Amino acid sequence: MAAPRGDARGRNQLLPRYWPRITDQELQQISGDSNSVITPLFEKMLSASDAGKIGRLVLPRKCAEAYFPPISQPEGLPLKVQDAKGSEWIFQFRFWPNNNSRMYVLEGVTPCIQSMQLQAGDIVTFSRLEPEGKLVMGFRKASTAPSSDQEKHSQAPEKKGHDGEDASISEQRPEQQLEESSEQSDAHLQGNMGKGGAEAEAGEEDVEEANTI
Repeated sequence: MAAPRGDARGRNQLLPRYWPRITDQELQQISGDSNSVITPLFEKMLSASDAGKIGRLVLPRKCAEAYFPPISQPEGLPLKVQDAKGSEWIFQFRFWPNNNSRMYVLEGVTPCIQSMQLQAGDIVTFSRLEPEGKLVMGFRKASTAPSSDQEKHSQAPEKKGHDGEDASISEQRPEQQLEESSEQSDAHLQGNMGKGGAEAEAGEEDVEEANTI
């Protein structure tokens, strides 16, 4: 099995939410029978637009600049990435100018994400195999285990509203409406090629970085 090796220098440049938290099981999945050294780089939770049909994954700026090849032109360059099963994919690594900063994306990722059966909320991880220097994209599914609050709610006696309607259904409606509104908003962003959503995500990252300084 390949041995893991952390990249402390790169990690110090990243926001904590992007620090890699790769498990032994994930390392085994990535390495297979290889004797390579695995360097976990970073991870990111998929947004709805990342996992949608637009075909692009927004990359945290500092992660892209620390671990991916330097690019000077917006159209970028093709980037070969291996998935956890050993299949190789070619993505387009590029950026969009964003005020005085850059917004990095991987384009053409939809077939790969679909092959992993990923959806919004799941985690994609990036590692590097040494000495080959090969980039590997793994994943971790979001936990589906119910929380203690959900378990208590499911065990609570059924409540009826004034008109005999199940009160739990009524209680869920505001959340459902909020979720539907969020889905409609994301669909609108996808209809505009997802650039607005990517800009919002990049702006959020810049604000969070400023707050940590």
